[in-house]
Amino acid sequence: MRLNQLGLWVLLTCFCLLSPTHAAAGAQTSANCTRTVRVGTFDQAAPYSVAAITRWVDDGGTCWTYWRQAFGLRALELLDRGDLDLAILGSTPYASSVARGAKVTAVSVLKNIAGSEGVVACEQVDRLQAMRGKIFMAPYASTAHYTLLATIVEAGIDVNEVTVLTRAPAEIVAAWDAGEIHGGACWGACIAHMLSTPRGGDIVPGHVVVDAGTVGRWNYRTFDVLAANDAFLARSPDLVGKAVDAFARASYDYEASFGTTGGWAYDGGAYLGLVQEFANLAGGSRTRDDVAAAMARDEYPTTTAQLADPIWSPTRSQAVFLFDQKALFVDPREQDQAFYEAAFDPSSLKIASTETTPLGASPRALPLATIAPLLPSPDGGCAPVGIVSLVSSVGKDAATLADGSAENRAYAPSATCLWAVATPGTRSCVDFEVSFLSSEAPYDRLEVFDAGGTLRATYLGRSGAAQPAVRACFDDAVDDERRVATCRGLLDGSDVADPEDGSDAADAACDGVEKTVLYVRWATDADDETPVPPVRVGFAATAKLVDLAAPCGCVHGAERDGANPGECSCVCDPGWGGAFCEVPYCVGVVDLARDGGTIRAAPAGHDYASFARCGWKISTRGARNRVALSFDGMIDVEPVYDSLRVYASHAVEGYAAVADTAAAGAMCTPSNTMLKAPMLFESDVLVTFESDGLVGRSGFELNWALVKPDCASQCVHGSCDVNDACICEAGWYGLDCAANACFGPTKLSARGGRIKSGNAMDYASLMVCTWVLDADPPSRILRLRFRSIDLEPIGREAVAADTIKVYAGGLEGLPVRTINARIPAIPNYKGPPKWLVQGTSGGVDTFTSDDELEVDLGDARSATIVFNSDAANPKAYEGFDLDYAFSADYCNAVWPCAPLYVCEDLACVEAPSPSSKKKSSSDDTAWIVVVAIAASLVFLGAVGWAVKFYRSTRKMETERAVLVRDQLNEAKSLVSDFQAPFCTIAGDAFVALGELVPHEVLRDKGAVRVYDVTANLKKARADGEEVFVFLSHQWLAYDNPDPEGVHFAAMTHAVGLAAAKAGVPLSKLRVWVDIVSIPQVNRSSQRLAVASLPTFASCCDLFIVVAPDATHHDTLLKCDSKTFRSRSWCRAEISACWARNGTENMFYATNSGLKLLAPNGALRPEALEVFSGGLTCCGLNHPDGMPCDKEALMLPMLGLFIEIYAQRGAKRDAWHRVAPRLDALYPKHFEYTTCAGDGGASVTETLPLFGDLIEAAMASVDAGKGPRELMYGYAPGASARSRDKVHAGRSSLLRGLIPKHSGSQSERSLRSLFRGLRPSSSRTSMASTKSTRSSPCTPCRTVSSEGSTAELPILRTSVSA
Repeated sequence: MRLNQLGLWVLLTCFCLLSPTHAAAGAQTSANCTRTVRVGTFDQAAPYSVAAITRWVDDGGTCWTYWRQAFGLRALELLDRGDLDLAILGSTPYASSVARGAKVTAVSVLKNIAGSEGVVACEQVDRLQAMRGKIFMAPYASTAHYTLLATIVEAGIDVNEVTVLTRAPAEIVAAWDAGEIHGGACWGACIAHMLSTPRGGDIVPGHVVVDAGTVGRWNYRTFDVLAANDAFLARSPDLVGKAVDAFARASYDYEASFGTTGGWAYDGGAYLGLVQEFANLAGGSRTRDDVAAAMARDEYPTTTAQLADPIWSPTRSQAVFLFDQKALFVDPREQDQAFYEAAFDPSSLKIASTETTPLGASPRALPLATIAPLLPSPDGGCAPVGIVSLVSSVGKDAATLADGSAENRAYAPSATCLWAVATPGTRSCVDFEVSFLSSEAPYDRLEVFDAGGTLRATYLGRSGAAQPAVRACFDDAVDDERRVATCRGLLDGSDVADPEDGSDAADAACDGVEKTVLYVRWATDADDETPVPPVRVGFAATAKLVDLAAPCGCVHGAERDGANPGECSCVCDPGWGGAFCEVPYCVGVVDLARDGGTIRAAPAGHDYASFARCGWKISTRGARNRVALSFDGMIDVEPVYDSLRVYASHAVEGYAAVADTAAAGAMCTPSNTMLKAPMLFESDVLVTFESDGLVGRSGFELNWALVKPDCASQCVHGSCDVNDACICEAGWYGLDCAANACFGPTKLSARGGRIKSGNAMDYASLMVCTWVLDADPPSRILRLRFRSIDLEPIGREAVAADTIKVYAGGLEGLPVRTINARIPAIPNYKGPPKWLVQGTSGGVDTFTSDDELEVDLGDARSATIVFNSDAANPKAYEGFDLDYAFSADYCNAVWPCAPLYVCEDLACVEAPSPSSKKKSSSDDTAWIVVVAIAASLVFLGAVGWAVKFYRSTRKMETERAVLVRDQLNEAKSLVSDFQAPFCTIAGDAFVALGELVPHEVLRDKGAVRVYDVTANLKKARADGEEVFVFLSHQWLAYDNPDPEGVHFAAMTHAVGLAAAKAGVPLSKLRVWVDIVSIPQVNRSSQRLAVASLPTFASCCDLFIVVAPDATHHDTLLKCDSKTFRSRSWCRAEISACWARNGTENMFYATNSGLKLLAPNGALRPEALEVFSGGLTCCGLNHPDGMPCDKEALMLPMLGLFIEIYAQRGAKRDAWHRVAPRLDALYPKHFEYTTCAGDGGASVTETLPLFGDLIEAAMASVDAGKGPRELMYGYAPGASARSRDKVHAGRSSLLRGLIPKHSGSQSERSLRSLFRGLRPSSSRTSMASTKSTRSSPCTPCRTVSSEGSTAELPILRTSVSA
């Protein structure tokens, strides 16, 4: 046993011996138990843990044992198979079990998870977006796994940008300490360790990035349930009710008195001490404060609250999320509400009668004496290798094998023990029988192999049912070398083969195994269930010589034909297993010696077993036979979770001690939906079946036979060649070309050809297809062209593994090309996927089915193409159809030759040239004439081009002047009056809303008053003495301005202060606030209103900033007055109000009243820097080429500048603030970044913003130009309207004026005319379409004339658009 395990055992033993309560409890035994209830628990601190650490629930001969589980999926599997009767499950594994139809029912909701679980990370991950590119771990299909995935999705991160590994909590702790991960999601001792211990190589301990409670408020609620095995619930409803009542009573007592005097007191509370002791049973060191804090972070509902909680809805939601994330492979949407409601049985809650009774009172007061757990063996238990020789007379020589555990100690974790059972002679057999078994399935197991290394049986679990026997006889065909190799193979990965001191003791350990008949291996994992109270665990078995004269005694089968006298063996009926065909399920690997038959995993009328691992060997017996398999019977296996495979080898890993490295994967993985076509194999075949721990089904019926090759009768979709081999049509596979989907390896030797994945309309899950391409003759270049391609794409919220990979040579090393599809990371994207090809350098290019892909194979001169599909496809995909060719000169109907070349024998050769003719004396004269005419044409063309160039240049200058004039006129128009109706709500009506309500709702109720032009507003102000208030704030969620009501509370307070300030009642106050006043449904109306924001802000009597301290609901970043001032739209509102009205009526709303925004009359300098502030569109990198809000803001801000400049005498203070900073406040250009549709790559362009419009505006005002006069010599600015039309990044002006021919002299000349419109380095591509590696999108930056840049945070502005 490893040193740390030994130290842990000693520490816990000493703790138990020193505790008087343990000593008292130790005197109690379970000898008088008539019934035993097995409950699965975790190391979490919870009030109901007091039941597990005491004998509180025991009575009337019923004893309760509590088995600690590593995570929920383990508990779920043991509960479904009957190894546990009750178990605490997180809502995520429970949701999986319901969707899959497991034999499990929830009977109570124990707690709503909040702060006891969460995502913990190292110092580098200081915010959610910093999770990109990092590695995180979580237990598979657990609530922590769900929380982690939901966090990634809600942070707006493509899950492909984060590496999520699923590991047990102990493995997460080990990886954290080793510095192998950046964070993880877990609970109990795992999260406590990460929060108190620095990650390997770090100085600072981990911190909580987000807890489950916060994620729950994002509509990803998690909770724990108490679940029951359905058979146990039907058999013992009284015991289930007793558990529900006890757990509810403990939780109620805790909620009623936690932290006060009594058992739950922080200081000295006995109940809190019991929970602490339970939490540390497996060697934890959590303090009382740690335990108290962990429990306080969660909520424990009463039985009344549970009965009112429709948990079917979050259960189904979790299942749907897991399915979309490829963590569940059964579509939950196929079941209705009633199905999920039936998975929760509230009957025990309805009769729970003692919930409100204190724990110390009758009935059944909680005892304070605790029970010592069953701890692992300190000496490692069984010996690593033992030689068991059976040499005495039959029936008297029976060797006993055991794991080394005892009544007061469990078997050792991380152990591998091996027994080699030998017989005295060549004519002898051994029967192996298991008399006792209690292990944690499938992680702790007992396996039996024959001398040649074939798996014959696996034993696991603690169901108590009779175990099948194994009979093995001495086999002369297995030589001593093979026996030793088997021994070594069974020790691979153990401390014997790979000891910590670096030595290799396997050779010595395997010395003396020459007479071995069978091997018995006992292997355990690192986790221990720590049962409380102690119960017997492990195994006991015997190996004894067989009486050769005794009959076989086949129960459900017949004696094998041709068996040697005395070496009888049974041929079982389909589905029966064991040496005597005594159990109704398959066991180990069976040799099929007949010429045909049927294979089943369980007999008719039975479901196959959980954790099955069975195999059937079929040999061709070397007579030019073929193995024919036909799935024309039943196939009813749970897709993905349970698998049926066919290998062209007998030595397959998991079924043989020494695997055949050439068996590189399954030849076929049939699913329930595949065409059940017969398949032929030329070699020996191994059929395997494996199941997981849930949901047994009827299985399958596979017929097999040995047949002679006959191409004429067997070739289904192909033609016979001269060698009588069936040459398949495209998309058909197998020796008989009968399979409509690819499987296994296919060898192709030619200069080119066609590869089609299949002819099925929906390819299967977990496919592995390989095509080995040998170029004839050898070639360095492989060309690929797709006729069609339809694969499951990688989405923003799930990783798909449906890929085509191209390797140079064999499968060694990395693929030189990886081809897949991706859905662009754009919200609500509905378009087609983008096809990507990635090289070894990591660069990603896009391509279409019309493109030719060229692959450099280097020195390999051959290629291997592999097609993999992942575990589940939510819809049908057809696969791909491609043509390939080696070398550039290959040709056929698909690959035509270039001009001047013709195709001969599948190669392009130069076309023959016409016969040359003799020159005549007149040829020279003709040549001179031709040259003269050509020279004249060139001269005339040059003159014409010059004239045309002058006219086009003049035309472009005029068009540019027109655009500048129109932009100046439009800017003045935008600020002269409203561009959209100005909508307000009365102050008293606003306060009565209770929350921020969208514009359309209030409009339909008649609560909104509309002012179409500024004149109407002025008239209303004069006639009704109304006061107009503009409330400016920052949104606290992407899709909701105020999800938790923080801003509304501050706004109602501000409105009251405004009424007091103005001296009017609330009813005379007219309030403008974005969500209320701007249309939210009609996007056209919304855009017009948004463009009018500066005008709206400047027309109000009071401008009030509402920016209390809050947390952004989606980014979890702090939002306050500082972040408000960082937003471009907020700065625009401030600038507009200041430019027209000064700072006198601009305020911050605080708890103590309205405070001036500029106490000394001067705004902060950054308040005027509108275009260096943050914008949501820039933070999202303008998906699909959406316009930037900077362009929408440009003209209104230009209009306000024109006002300031035109009235600079009257507005001297404003002009003096602006004049020295014109280039910084009104940048000529800005950098526009958009996420390309190729899966996250980005393209950055430097685009015009103000251009020369500021200079043009000043010149226009100074010259007194009218609205129709042109402005020559100035570059125009941006136009959001043209951006709407031209999403590719070019303005409509440039699109029409600049020629398409890149790099021509005319283009360079024309570009020089537009020097002010766009810099010469106008386009920086971060995603070359051919070879440049894609970059993740970066925030938008504004570039002033000085070249300064500002990074922008991703936060929503006060505009809902």
